[in-house]
Amino acid sequence: MANQEKGNEWSKAHSFFSEMGGFVYCDDKGDLRTIRSLEFLELCEANKIANPVITVKGIRDKNKSDTLGKAILALQLLWFMLQVVVRGSTSLAVALVELDTVCMVVLSLLVIFVWWDSTHNVLTFSIHLRR
Repeated sequence: MANQEKGNEWSKAHSFFSEMGGFVYCDDKGDLRTIRSLEFLELCEANKIANPVITVKGIRDKNKSDTLGKAILALQLLWFMLQVVVRGSTSLAVALVELDTVCMVVLSLLVIFVWWDSTHNVLTFSIHLRR
């Protein structure tokens, strides 16, 4: 979704921010309520709210999880998986619980990759109204 007036682009970071409760809408009664991505799109298309002025850089500034932490976690998971694979290939004993953990590591790495740009622990929000 793009706002042609200001050139603001809706990105994956905006969607993650919205799903974490980052956008709040002040309805006709004056009550604040959290809105999710699809509802945000519907309100923009109905011209009830404006496309957010918040940038991807502004969203990442609210992030409580940095790239370094995510990279260290991914490296630890890869290191464990490598150890189990090497032990298995050299005919050393590999416990069933370690094989199960390797499966969990593969799924965890997939989740880390897919959610790399997500925000965590959003405590502040943005209110967007159509004036």
